[in-house]
Amino acid sequence: MNRKILQTAERLCLHESPQNPEAAQIEIVTIWKTAELMSKQFEVMEILANQRIAEHPPNSTIQPYRIFDKCVRVFNVLGQTDRFKIKAAPGFTAETRAYDKTFPIIATVLIGNAEKYSVEATEIRVYLKKDSATCTVDVTNLSKGQDPLTDEIFARGVRGRTEKDGSGNGLYVAQLVAHQHGTRISVKSAPYNAETMIHTFSVSFGLTQDTRRRLTPRSEIHNI
Repeated sequence: MNRKILQTAERLCLHESPQNPEAAQIEIVTIWKTAELMSKQFEVMEILANQRIAEHPPNSTIQPYRIFDKCVRVFNVLGQTDRFKIKAAPGFTAETRAYDKTFPIIATVLIGNAEKYSVEATEIRVYLKKDSATCTVDVTNLSKGQDPLTDEIFARGVRGRTEKDGSGNGLYVAQLVAHQHGTRISVKSAPYNAETMIHTFSVSFGLTQDTRRRLTPRSEIHNI
């Protein structure tokens, strides 16, 4: 049912505004983006029911920026806001090998988690950077309280302290998916003022060989 709603709403938006479907009627766009987000939540539940899904090897080459940018746009549309910001280092371009069914869960969970625990109306920032071998994504938000986050937050069933408490499974599943892609999500917390903390979730992905070749001086390519 959700898939049909998603497909129908997307078609209506494309029909109304072929060049920029997100500029269609806000009510239809909201239905479209809500259905997109719900589909990711269903995929989280599917992994909880069958964790072997998070053991599949990579089957495609994806661009992390596009995945996270799409997620940022979904949350901005649903919140009718522009508080979700995405930025990349100058000249950023990166591809990584991924399992296309699960990889987007990382973006959905990290950005959704930042929204859930952030101080109202403050910016949630997604920043992408790379070095010669990896692409790193940082998702940062400002949160009430003075309790730093630790790796315990990735345990199954652990919830943050907020009136919007969820199931406690989102970050657990996101970490499973990160492990599936040969990496892990880390978290750092730092005081912002007497009442709030800055939390940053970071995850790095290995670059494809083609991306690494484009970044490597010609004289060093034979060493890759």
